[in-house]
Amino acid sequence: MLRKLKHIHGFTLVELVIVILILGILAAIAIPSFISYTQRAYNAIARADAKNCLDALYAFYTDCPDDDITLSKAIEYGYCQSEGVSLRCNGGVSDFHIVSEHERGDLSYSINCNKNGIVWDQEEKDD
Repeated sequence: MLRKLKHIHGFTLVELVIVILILGILAAIAIPSFISYTQRAYNAIARADAKNCLDALYAFYTDCPDDDITLSKAIEYGYCQSEGVSLRCNGGVSDFHIVSEHERGDLSYSINCNKNGIVWDQEEKDD
């Protein structure tokens, strides 16, 4: 009986601890990268929504050059708000402002349109 037990092979405690340490190091590297990727994705959604709203407002302006700019008019002219995005737009046709941010993103995007042109801006969100 004792002879049979000597031939059984398995992992030692040291080998198992080394494997767990290696997995922990890999997780410590991968998790921050994953969080960074998701933050960038949420920010890209907010930026795309701001651009899509601007395009819809251009379409609105070609039909109604004398009306004020509102979010409901952008929606009426084809803007579809993404889930989790907070978007505000206001002003007249010659001077209006769009602000877009995702609830899980860390940046806020704004577009200012006036007689001098279009200015894009991004800044850290105020939480």
